[in-house]
Amino acid sequence: MHNKALANIILMVKRADELIYTADRIDRAIASVMVGKSFNEEQLKWLGYIQEHLVQNLSIEIDDFEYAPIFERVGGNGKGKKVFSGGLEALIDEINAALASKSK
Repeated sequence: MHNKALANIILMVKRADELIYTADRIDRAIASVMVGKSFNEEQLKWLGYIQEHLVQNLSIEIDDFEYAPIFERVGGNGKGKKVFSGGLEALIDEINAALASKSK
């Protein structure tokens, strides 16, 4: 019984460490796509939604803007495309590329 409790504690610590690493990696990826660009207040809110989605789901695709509750409640894909002046897909591609490069 003692060994099982110890194994559970080790597993919890390992998962917490993975979550911290993942959140940090997401933070760095979002920050890297913001470098050299200016975003208005609404775009910054949407970048926050994207970041929240990534923390919960660990990935993002353009289809997520139609189905993920975090995006549905603020207008979905149509609103996102409008907020980023049609550049939403390029932004998502850039974020995914930054995430991939940060994972190495």
